[in-house]
Amino acid sequence: MCAVRLQCLVVSEAVDDLLQPFIQEAITIAQFENTLEERNKEIKSLKEEVVKLKEELHNVKTRNKKLCNILALGESKHFVVAYVC
Repeated sequence: MCAVRLQCLVVSEAVDDLLQPFIQEAITIAQFENTLEERNKEIKSLKEEVVKLKEELHNVKTRNKKLCNILALGESKHFVVAYVC
């Protein structure tokens, strides 16, 4: 009976030795998947920020264009008033 137990123990240790690289690989894969998921979340967040900033830039450019038109209109009226006087 003791010999059978010893033989089972030896086989069990051999199986553990064979499985160890696969266990390590599975752990490494899980770590990489976790890192990849975190990076994907960060990328998504940054893309959302880029969209918001583009919208804000568009609004600023539109506002600046309107202000430029108002200034140009005011300058032309000022020129007409100065020319007439």
